[in-house]
Amino acid sequence: MSTFTWRDRGDERLLYLDDPALPQARHLTVRRQPGQPGDDPTWCAACVLVAGEPEREVGDGLLDAGFAEDVILKYAIQGLAQLHGVSPVPGIPDEEAGEAEVLIARLWRVLTERWAPPEGASRPAEAGGDEG
Repeated sequence: MSTFTWRDRGDERLLYLDDPALPQARHLTVRRQPGQPGDDPTWCAACVLVAGEPEREVGDGLLDAGFAEDVILKYAIQGLAQLHGVSPVPGIPDEEAGEAEVLIARLWRVLTERWAPPEGASRPAEAGGDEG
């Protein structure tokens, strides 16, 4: 299963769900919003989950690009599950899984890889656990 990659395009980042060469490719986008000089930039999250439909903005005024990416990934997982009548619960799809289940699993992978500790890194001690 290949992984998705966010692509930088100036003031926006895109994650294509389909081949980007397709004229109506589904995608997730986070876009820097214009602000007043001296203000910290904010971001909006938008997506096209159904080929041919207009882009739908689902969040604006988000504090940074990483947070906006998390928002749109979670929205896409829920939206695709609802559109296709499948579970949004993370898991490894079996041989009988349809395209929607495979796509949802791939989006979960992108989301969890963002928060997974680096390979070989030790995990912090559990709160209230025995440290020694």
